[in-house]
Amino acid sequence: MRKRLIAGVVAAACLSAEAWGSAPSFATNTCAVTLNGTRVGSDLTPGNSSLRNTIAYEASTKLYHFWGFAADDPDFPSTASSLRGVLHATSTDGVHFTGDSNLSYTAGSADYHAYGADIDPPLDFLRAAFDPATGTWKLFNWTENDQVISPSFGQYNYNTSVDDLGTAAGTTSVLHQGPLANPYAGNHVGTFGLVDGNVYLRIDAGAKDGGAARLPYADGIPPSATAATSEANLFDGTPYCWGLDPDCGTTDPRIPEIGRASCRERV
Repeated sequence: MRKRLIAGVVAAACLSAEAWGSAPSFATNTCAVTLNGTRVGSDLTPGNSSLRNTIAYEASTKLYHFWGFAADDPDFPSTASSLRGVLHATSTDGVHFTGDSNLSYTAGSADYHAYGADIDPPLDFLRAAFDPATGTWKLFNWTENDQVISPSFGQYNYNTSVDDLGTAAGTTSVLHQGPLANPYAGNHVGTFGLVDGNVYLRIDAGAKDGGAARLPYADGIPPSATAATSEANLFDGTPYCWGLDPDCGTTDPRIPEIGRASCRERV
């Protein structure tokens, strides 16, 4: 089943973000994120491809960095949905971004053909994170479920791949490390982040009600993640339940949903 969950940042809070110690609250005084003067979303891309983005703050440069798509892909899947279609932009306030250049592969990058892919894999959910263990920035990218026999997405299918940006978030010639070697294909829908050597994945099956799982991360070509060490239910305390759970909407009277709890982000 093809999933087109909106995982991009739609708006940024106009006031300072509060501490992350408790469950996030969503401010009502928000303002639209713009890219080169155009509001991100349907104003920029009628098909909403620009909502497939990630934003991170780099303390050393005092800049916010944006990675995302500034154009729709009318011939999906094509290069327009691949890493080469991802635009990098910067901002001093986290709201008004100016693009510089699209990403590209640097020498030494893993070849996607080596992982069974016929084409440069299309990307949906992006997540930038700084990895203190290696002192480098990582860009995690999720590739959706392939709907046809050809072209094949190979081991990228329904899996997350990793790109190394180096020590500077603004690097646009990136080292592609390939798809996660384990687990791969078919059981998770994007990455929440990388903290203390653990990658946090949005699990489709195996975690509590399609929630989040923490897995030890091993950097390399290809990168890998081992068995989950802990799990969390993303629907606790909400009026929704995991739509793939047979109890959801029956013995569990809450509203069946797939992905709502994982679609919200904030800067």
